Amino acid sequence: TFVSLVLLGQGLYAQGVDFYSTDPDEFLKEFSKTLNQENTEISLKASTEVNNLWTGGQMSDLEKPRFIEVINKLVDKRMRTSPDLANFTLLYGHFKRQDTRIKIPLDNFLEITEESAKTIKKDQLSKFLRGLLEFIPEGYLIKKGIFHWQASQEDPLLTIINVADENGNYTFPVVRFSETDLVYQSFRPKDSTRIYATKGDYNLLGKTFIGEKGRVDWAKLGLDKEDVYC
Repeated sequence: TFVSLVLLGQGLYAQGVDFYSTDPDEFLKEFSKTLNQENTEISLKASTEVNNLWTGGQMSDLEKPRFIEVINKLVDKRMRTSPDLANFTLLYGHFKRQDTRIKIPLDNFLEITEESAKTIKKDQLSKFLRGLLEFIPEGYLIKKGIFHWQASQEDPLLTIINVADENGNYTFPVVRFSETDLVYQSFRPKDSTRIYATKGDYNLLGKTFIGEKGRVDWAKLGLDKEDVYC
């Protein structure tokens, strides 16, 4: 049984250089300057982040060229400095920190970002980076003022899927869960629901979870969870 769960609920293009220098020291100067010139909240945070990554011992000498390589592929895609390159930088920082709840492997993130740059439109890639940045700190699939959906699995993977229907073929990146609970909580009115042990793909572009299996009961209402469930 498959279940489709719909979770309801401007910046400038990279400029100033055609591509950033592949020399790590020169790159840091150029990229920091571009981020600071944007002068947005997110670009200034990203400038601080990349300097901490570069000089704080969080990145090895082998990791820096890889970071530069992906940044330049985003530039080639004509992604915006703010928010897109800034979001990528903040995501990289999250994946290097231990306090980030969702532990997607860094290599997986880089690989899917590169592949997405080749296969999806730049506005979709921008939405992917933004959606992933909203997801990984606490595992919220969607978070609004009065409700949220949260996934319990802390080690999902990113992948790219192809879907075909009568209107054509679609390619987009997803977060793939091998087994997770999905927890809904609202605050006005106060309510909660848990879907146990489902698996599936969370589409960061459409805020949609397409899952298989899973179980819901109404034990919170005093009903026996072995007798009343779906």
